[in-house]
Amino acid sequence: MNLKPLAVSAVLSVSFGCGVEPNGVEPSDVAVEPPATQQEALVGVSSLYWPPSWHYEAPNWVQGPTFVEVCFLAGTPAQREQVRNRVERTWQRTARVTFRGWQTCNGSNNGIRIDFRQTPGLGSSSVFGTMALNPGTTMVLDPFDTQGSTARPEFVITHEFGHALSFAHAECRTDYTTAGDKNLNGVPDGNEASCATAPDCVGTRMYGAYDVRSVMSACGRSSVSLPTFSIGLSPNDVAGVQTAYGRKIAGHLVTPRGKCLTMPNASQGLVADCDEYYDRQELRLKLANESLDIGGACLESAPVGSPSVFMYPVCDGYSGQKWRFESVSIIGWGGLCVDLANGNTNGGRVQLWECGALGGVNQRWSPTPTGEIKFGASTSSSCLTAVGGAYWVQPCTGSSTQQFDLLAGGQLRRRASGLCVDAQGPQASVYAPTSGNGAGLPGNGIGLNEFSCLSSQLNQKFHLSGPVRHVASASCLERVANGVENGTLVQRAPCTGAEAQLWDYYPL
Repeated sequence: MNLKPLAVSAVLSVSFGCGVEPNGVEPSDVAVEPPATQQEALVGVSSLYWPPSWHYEAPNWVQGPTFVEVCFLAGTPAQREQVRNRVERTWQRTARVTFRGWQTCNGSNNGIRIDFRQTPGLGSSSVFGTMALNPGTTMVLDPFDTQGSTARPEFVITHEFGHALSFAHAECRTDYTTAGDKNLNGVPDGNEASCATAPDCVGTRMYGAYDVRSVMSACGRSSVSLPTFSIGLSPNDVAGVQTAYGRKIAGHLVTPRGKCLTMPNASQGLVADCDEYYDRQELRLKLANESLDIGGACLESAPVGSPSVFMYPVCDGYSGQKWRFESVSIIGWGGLCVDLANGNTNGGRVQLWECGALGGVNQRWSPTPTGEIKFGASTSSSCLTAVGGAYWVQPCTGSSTQQFDLLAGGQLRRRASGLCVDAQGPQASVYAPTSGNGAGLPGNGIGLNEFSCLSSQLNQKFHLSGPVRHVASASCLERVANGVENGTLVQRAPCTGAEAQLWDYYPL
């Protein structure tokens, strides 16, 4: 593969993306806290990406999700849960990849096998991607690595699993130069020499341009605290992993830990690993009648009485079958939220911004049965409006400039023009070319414009994130006790804004 050993040690194996071999004694390259101003970007070793699975749907074999098996060689229950929690909230929630297993390793385990350091100071390490299919320990985590930041273990876990997905250090970009290593103000940050000599390697696939906050930077931030999903991935990390592994598929209703709502026949709904082989996870939102259906059956819960949620075999317009995405986020390129600049509802420009800014008050939207996308609640009198090829918030008038359709795959198309909402950024051919360097980054302040609908472009893909409201009972879809394990039941309950009622929906 096109990776040289890290320059910090001549004994390092090229198979390890960070630190040393699990049996080595060299300190990890993230053992000390470096400056937080390094400008980096995501870069992948594409030959070692985990492959997608396949399944048969007559008359063809269909490419499916990526499954990666994980097991533990050691570790306390608390350590294991910290790792699993972090990975599920970052890479798994964001991309079309599912990590499975999470049990104690046995002789048949074939995937990521995690061990923990027993003494401090040796750092963390991981092999790249499918090199984990070779026998032996494939990742070592240092539970003592808390130097410089209380959030450091969370960062290290995310960073090492980035290597496990076959993302190299950001400095591995072929266009990396010390001259380009500057802080946000364009001033050299003083660590050029160390970063030029630390990870001496070459990546094969570049995603975007330099990114000051990539979790895969070896010389950059040692802890990442971003509002985006509260997951510690930069917008470019999100866009990069979705380019490499894909977004969640159309129809999935996803929890904050990357699990999917599952409707087994007519039984009560539950959560399980996202599995595209199982059609009972693919819900179609029909805005016109506010229903969620699977193959003609509809998600239902009685307006009063039992809070259970199940699939009724006929979509008959019953009030218990009406569900609404109200006051939710619309999330686009790089995990950024559709945002009303300055909260100006009288002609304010619409842009992308980090989710959660100002408490998310400028990032709440309500798609309606008539095709309007209202700013705030469904009772709002302000609507997303196309004006001169851009998007603004203006008083709702019922005009054709305010009518949109959510398309399967995530596009938001204006009915009258047939054009799609497009984040002003590079197309896929520039962002992640087959060879050479990527260009452009998702970031705060990117405007939205109308453009021809292009199904392959990440900067035209959106999904909804927030509560799913049961109209008849004014309650919300909820995971019982905020459960995270497969089999956790789903019910309706009074809307509280709790995490148990948070869902990402990818339109179908």
